[in-house]
Amino acid sequence: LARATVLRHRHLVFVANALAFAAAATGCTLLAQLIPLDPLAMAWDLRPVLQLFALFLLLSMPFFAAANCIGVALLAWPEDVPRLYGSDLIGAGLAALGLLFVLASLPLQAALGLVAGLGALAAVVAAGRWRWRLMPVAAGALVVAGLGLIAGQIGLQPAAYKDLARA
Repeated sequence: LARATVLRHRHLVFVANALAFAAAATGCTLLAQLIPLDPLAMAWDLRPVLQLFALFLLLSMPFFAAANCIGVALLAWPEDVPRLYGSDLIGAGLAALGLLFVLASLPLQAALGLVAGLGALAAVVAAGRWRWRLMPVAAGALVVAGLGLIAGQIGLQPAAYKDLARA
């Protein structure tokens, strides 16, 4: 929809979405904890359906920001699409395997902070690669990381009807 603007500001859009991913990964997860959901009540009440919709919308925000990063890269550098797409697939596969290890060895809060921190790190690395002044981006990444650390102190509770909560 905004192809010309995105292409003109591709570096800024990429870095902003990487920081948005980091902030949304933590913030949206914490906000999702505030939405009560009883999936069994969906059989007789419309409210849980609306709550589920709100949860899906809220928890899709980090994915939207990450997808924007990938989309901007594919749009801005069409000659590198095979390399970018291949790197994306390899990175996603390795991250999925790594996340299994992380979730098995760290508390949920620390795992969430790690994921958010990697998003902030991506913003700083991209800004450095494009030879930006790193102070504003690093400051933004530190703010996001600080919010992630604060969020880690609040605690996450898996939904009672999920296997992780039962375990």
